[in-house]
Amino acid sequence: MKNLIVILILAVCLVGCKNDDDTISPITEDNSFSCYVNGELFLPKDRIGFPTQAHGINVDVYPETNDWVLGFTNHGTNRSVTLFLKNVTTTGEYPVFAIEGDFGAPFELTKVHYSDTHLDDLFVSTDDTGNINVMELTLNSRIVLTFDNLILDGLALDGTVNTDTLILTDGMLNINLDTLD
Repeated sequence: MKNLIVILILAVCLVGCKNDDDTISPITEDNSFSCYVNGELFLPKDRIGFPTQAHGINVDVYPETNDWVLGFTNHGTNRSVTLFLKNVTTTGEYPVFAIEGDFGAPFELTKVHYSDTHLDDLFVSTDDTGNINVMELTLNSRIVLTFDNLILDGLALDGTVNTDTLILTDGMLNINLDTLD
């Protein structure tokens, strides 16, 4: 009987303890981002490997042009997703265009890139990548967006396009600069 009680207590403890590393935050949660990369869940994580509110998230806003650079890194896997949003002044769909030249600001068009530094892989948006849907916006302070299906092309280290593609799906983002650490 004693063994049965011990087993029941252990079972309750194991069921009650869950690993939140792979839990998608609802889009209503401030400072959250998630998407699937070729079917595998991507979440920003800090250098220790635990999901956090701010670690693994880097946001730059350019008020004079209403541009956002939203970078998300999983430091455990050395993978990152970066969204460059150009002239976001209202809610609605923003088409994603090809990355040409420099990956940083200033930039002329909305674009996306994904990198995996372990494998030296880089994937960039093209003119047929897809759309980002801005659902809520407070200029230069808060942005909530989704995307369904963004197709990125592989880019070799020498800058030439390779035949690999990568698909980002089910993307959800909620950034509030007033609460971001």
